[in-house]
Amino acid sequence: MNRKITIAVKNPGEPWEKRIVEDVLPVYQQIVGGYIEGAYTTSFGVHVFCNEEGKLKHMKRNIMTPNDIIFGPVFAVRSNDEGEFDSLTKEDLQKLGITDEEDPDDPWTEEAVAEVGRKIMERLGL
Repeated sequence: MNRKITIAVKNPGEPWEKRIVEDVLPVYQQIVGGYIEGAYTTSFGVHVFCNEEGKLKHMKRNIMTPNDIIFGPVFAVRSNDEGEFDSLTKEDLQKLGITDEEDPDDPWTEEAVAEVGRKIMERLGL
């Protein structure tokens, strides 16, 4: 089984969103809609990747960097000492405008999941 990491994804015209994904190339290619290309590294060490043909494919404008405009979906990730992708930190997510607050419309809060777990354990007599 592949390891999972926390990344941030931004589609054109939408805010950044947190995602937990399998750390495999096909997942990243699916996010950007093609071959991935390193586009930018932020001042706080997060790497942003995009579709290497975003401009050529006439994808929608997404984000501006100090040197370029990136077209099409992008994702942001950290890297570890071995150069492999690694999870974004809570601080990284906050800098991208993402909070870890639970969605008030999502009925599966942490407490709700724990309650279901307790009821299952009771029924099993554990």
